[in-house]
Amino acid sequence: MSIRQPINAVCFQADGVVHQIGMAWRYSTRDPYAVILEFRYSDKTCVEYHFARELLRDGANSDCWKGEGDILVRRSGNHVEVVLKNPEGEPPLVLAFDRAEIKVALVKMGLMAPFGCERGYYDLDQEIATYLGVAS
Repeated sequence: MSIRQPINAVCFQADGVVHQIGMAWRYSTRDPYAVILEFRYSDKTCVEYHFARELLRDGANSDCWKGEGDILVRRSGNHVEVVLKNPEGEPPLVLAFDRAEIKVALVKMGLMAPFGCERGYYDLDQEIATYLGVAS
């Protein structure tokens, strides 16, 4: 079972430019621990950031930054801010989402696979077999 939910974000670039970006959250019980944030550049190149849905949930409920590494999340008033760091050293992308929309997405994910019960939805043996190219 999977969902894809379009969502708008306000993007704050390092050079001070602010604009709207159409994005989407994706979630699947095939990988119940992860959420995918996708967007397209003007040249139609699709970019995906995969991160823990627990990070999204925890960050959406905290005024302090949550996360380590390439993705940071926190609540800021009626918004959820997400910082996406580029591994190539470019300035990070700072995004602001409507907190109510994030909450709706988290509820939908939780209905598909309750938080704390992800293990029951994840078939590690199947994932290993798929990775190794072995039928199971």
